Amino acid sequence: MSARELLQKDIKTFTIHGHSVCVAQLELYALQQVDAVLDDLRQEMARYAEEKNAALVVLMLTDINLGDTSLWFAGAELSDIPQPCKVEGMLSRKKQMLPWLESHLKPRQ
Repeated sequence: MSARELLQKDIKTFTIHGHSVCVAQLELYALQQVDAVLDDLRQEMARYAEEKNAALVVLMLTDINLGDTSLWFAGAELSDIPQPCKVEGMLSRKKQMLPWLESHLKPRQ
């Protein structure tokens, strides 16, 4: 599967504080499964943000064995957060990721 196909496999768009935010999630048995394509995925995230005019594209790499998620960002928002941003216990995009984003994104001016 190409980086674009992986990114678009499970991606949803939300509006948070006036920002268009795309959140893709890959559930993995081990984060090392994407090591070979991570650079391509990050480039694809930047392209996708531009194509969709999104303020932010988030890639959730969820390790289902450890129950942790590594977050990668592309776009104008959250550039001050080191990447990857590891969040222990985060598995759900809707119940955990969206509230996390709501607390970290500033309202659109």
